[in-house]
Amino acid sequence: AALESLATRSSIPVTLKTELGATANLPDEVARNAYFVASELIANAAKHSQATAITLSVTTADDALVVAVTDDGVGGAVESVGHGLAWLRDRAAGMGGPFEISSPDG
Repeated sequence: AALESLATRSSIPVTLKTELGATANLPDEVARNAYFVASELIANAAKHSQATAITLSVTTADDALVVAVTDDGVGGAVESVGHGLAWLRDRAAGMGGPFEISSPDG
């Protein structure tokens, strides 16, 4: 329900895809962090990408929760020390997970 609310509040239309399987009962800390990361990535896309559509995908793979945000924007997002994407990497690492960015120009 929280992710649905997040998707409907975005200034850019968000398609939500969830496939949680057996991990639907996530520990509260994991669920909070996943929501926060998704929220920040959607806000970042809305602010910088010039996108017209965003997809938020929350799935499980190999007993891990995977949160992915994609958009049809201009690309070119880079991680800089002390900025939002670097902070999100630190947040994911604190939960024992990786954080990957793929944002080619165009």
